[in-house]
Amino acid sequence: METIDYTTGMLWYGMWPLVIWVAYKFVLMNVEHLEDNLEEEEDKNEKKEEALKVK
Repeated sequence: METIDYTTGMLWYGMWPLVIWVAYKFVLMNVEHLEDNLEEEEDKNEKKEEALKVK
């Protein structure tokens, strides 16, 4: 009788929670970075508008 090796299957299915977690963290980091860039862009635009009003 042949023995069945489930090691590769267990490793494959065991890795998916880690892959999902890493992808989640990556997306979260990108969203935070995008929000920071948008805030900086808003600040720049406000300063430009104030400078135009002064002139």
